[in-house]
Amino acid sequence: MPQRKPASPGSAIPLPTVEEAIAQAKQFVAQEQPDVMREAVVQPAGLIDRIVNYFKPAYLTTNSRSGDISYSPGNLAGKQPQEIADLLTHELEHRHQVKTGTVDRGGEPYHRQPAEMAAYEAQVRRAVGQGRSTTIPSFSTGEDIYQADIPLPNPRRQAMLQALRKK
Repeated sequence: MPQRKPASPGSAIPLPTVEEAIAQAKQFVAQEQPDVMREAVVQPAGLIDRIVNYFKPAYLTTNSRSGDISYSPGNLAGKQPQEIADLLTHELEHRHQVKTGTVDRGGEPYHRQPAEMAAYEAQVRRAVGQGRSTTIPSFSTGEDIYQADIPLPNPRRQAMLQALRKK
């Protein structure tokens, strides 16, 4: 079993292992979105995922064909279960987009893609709804900023969100 690290230098409270943190995060999200989590596949990244994401390391990723979610244990080391649950909420939004055929990358830079904006909106709503602050990318510059509500600068994103809410 992996050794637990202290939560911070001098702290006696150990961080959960990645596997424990993932299990707790899945429980948190299952309480909030039971139907969504019941169908979701969340597993450690396999060899292909690790190769594909080698140059753009991510905490969690969603397979654009199956909607399965994989996570990188090495990248999640040191993350708290609530932080992982926020990231899982983000990926569950992408899973929903895959399953409903509403993924819209739109040829925009990453931080302006409607699919990413919707996923960050779900992630931020979860964190802020629990009284925690979080950062999101500025949708004009791409730099991380703190924001409790996400601006909707792109009319295509507005249309995509309306279509998602109808399904």
